[in-house]
Amino acid sequence: MKIKKSLIELIHENPELRKLFDSIIPKGDYCYTSMGIIKNEDGRPYRKIKPCPFWDKNEEKHYQECGYCHLLGIGDWENNDVKEYVNDETGEKKTANEIGLPMSLLWDKCKECGLNYDDYEEDCDDYEEEKI
Repeated sequence: MKIKKSLIELIHENPELRKLFDSIIPKGDYCYTSMGIIKNEDGRPYRKIKPCPFWDKNEEKHYQECGYCHLLGIGDWENNDVKEYVNDETGEKKTANEIGLPMSLLWDKCKECGLNYDDYEEDCDDYEEEKI
């Protein structure tokens, strides 16, 4: 029997694919690249970002379950039904929705793909330069 691999598994196994996706996907923990901190019209600072090309938002969902990753093919609302968390005391496994907590953080542009974390330390150094 042949087992079908996910795109993420193929990317992690193939160095050339990994290099290609690392050039597209933002570095670090988030689904965006910081373009610096700028001031809006009323003078308040905000972070200008360039989102990952695979990140999207479903406006019909609650704001803490509206994130979607086209690379993974899953949104917060689905991820919270699938990912299981283990109770350290009882060993019982439950999904985020069964626990009653939205644990998927795609809505907050936190990565679920596991790609391009290698240069995170470098990005942290850049953050200091962006402060206003």
